[in-house]
Amino acid sequence: PCEDSVLREELKQAVKKNRDIILNLSFIEADNLHYYLNSADACVFPFRRITTSSSVMLAMSFGKAVICPKEGEMADLPDETGFYYDKKERSDLLNCLIGSYSDPNLTKQKGNNALKYSKTRNWSEISNLTQIAYRKLLKWI
Repeated sequence: PCEDSVLREELKQAVKKNRDIILNLSFIEADNLHYYLNSADACVFPFRRITTSSSVMLAMSFGKAVICPKEGEMADLPDETGFYYDKKERSDLLNCLIGSYSDPNLTKQKGNNALKYSKTRNWSEISNLTQIAYRKLLKWI
């Protein structure tokens, strides 16, 4: 869920003018997730802190362009699979949202690229990447 009231209001105002956008800022139960993924053009992951994310990979496996901060393991994702932003710049997330909506063909292409990319990943590789992320994290502690 979106707990940042300022960001929540910015998002509501940004999508208010367009009835094609359905904004859901609440928690989605696992049993209902596939409905949202199948109906979405892109998936937004406004993480505050992130090292790795199975939810991003899941969205990509559904052929969805992802919108998320370019940090942690997300920094290694190919640019052509989504819209990535610097979370230190408050307007970057909004610009990614506007960019994904204003160019549906690009968003669709990025989703197709995300699906292709997800097929190059396997659980063994994901496990290895997760281990690397945790090792990096342990070095910071």
